Amino acid sequence: MDQFFQYLNKISPISKNSEEELRKILQIKSYTAKTKIWDIGEIPTEIGFLKTGIVRAYITSPNGYEYNKSIFTESDFIAPFYGIIRNEPSIYSIESLTDCTVIQCDYAAYMELVKNHKDVGKLHRKNLEQFYMNVSCRNIDFLTLNATERYLKLLKKNPKINILVSQKQIANHLAITTVQLSRIKKKLVKT
Repeated sequence: MDQFFQYLNKISPISKNSEEELRKILQIKSYTAKTKIWDIGEIPTEIGFLKTGIVRAYITSPNGYEYNKSIFTESDFIAPFYGIIRNEPSIYSIESLTDCTVIQCDYAAYMELVKNHKDVGKLHRKNLEQFYMNVSCRNIDFLTLNATERYLKLLKKNPKINILVSQKQIANHLAITTVQLSRIKKKLVKT
């Protein structure tokens, strides 16, 4: 847990008192691969920090096809944010792609700390800014990069992703087919 607080303090320092209060509401949970951490249709009540592993957020179309919204790796904050912020059923699921460890807390208790501790409020704002930047960058990538460039960017961020995650999930994240991903990989090997 100390490593987690070191990470938080790099984002925005918090006092020892705030750290103690935050520790009171945190739980460490472990999930095996292919476990739904949060499911579509549930009203989420917790947020998490991915300590180890890889998870995906995805939606399912009416015909049963799954579309990855995001892939999250270590040190990412995870939750069905749309549902939690609006206090509505989640419109997507979050599933572990590998075994993972998540530091979780009750969102309402966390928001009380945000309200009552200025340093936790500043930390929360900084995390929201980073989350917004990540979503914006992903949207821009889909508008400006081709599939090969998006794949190379994913590899740069997660060099071991090909070993840890199925090609189906990687292709889904890139919004291409597994056949297209295979062609991209063959082309990259030749160059």
